[in-house]
Amino acid sequence: TLFPSTTLFRSGSLGRLVPVKDFHTPVAALSQLITDGGDVHLLLVGDGPDRDALIEQARTAGVAERLHLVGQQQNIAPWLAVMDLYVNTSLSEGMSQAILEAMAAGLPCVATDVEGVAELITDGETGLLVERGDPPALAEQIERLLTDASLESRVAAAGQARVRERYTWEATIRGFESVWDELLQQRLHQMQNDRSQKGNDQ
Repeated sequence: TLFPSTTLFRSGSLGRLVPVKDFHTPVAALSQLITDGGDVHLLLVGDGPDRDALIEQARTAGVAERLHLVGQQQNIAPWLAVMDLYVNTSLSEGMSQAILEAMAAGLPCVATDVEGVAELITDGETGLLVERGDPPALAEQIERLLTDASLESRVAAAGQARVRERYTWEATIRGFESVWDELLQQRLHQMQNDRSQKGNDQ
């Protein structure tokens, strides 16, 4: 195996424990990572109706001691701080606030290639993408990040830079200003056309 023998890795995710988030996939991937020799733990921050089923899945797979369900948390920053990478396995997703927060915190991200996520993550550049509901593929991408320090640091830095560039409040304001400028220019152009048309009519 490529995993360092004495290193503990923590993958994690934020969100409601509900079917659309598909946390069963990272639990299944965790089992694969353990089989491959990794000392990997999965930290889930959130609560919901899938909690008991996830616990049972982990118990059946023999990874119960590596699955950590900490419930709903008001302050997520300390939990992001103890993660080595962030995982998002949603079956569908809009603009994910959780991914934004993880990227802003400097975490490398592995996420499903669904609408909304692709706007944030460019595969191989600002994170890694996998197909939905594919534990082996998820495990493979997690292992890539955890065993390739260069890749991990590169995508983490690029992801953090993308959030700062595009999704901070200042960037949001700049985006609005750009739209306003464009609308103003269109309005001025329309007014000029209207005046020209009026002059021709006279």
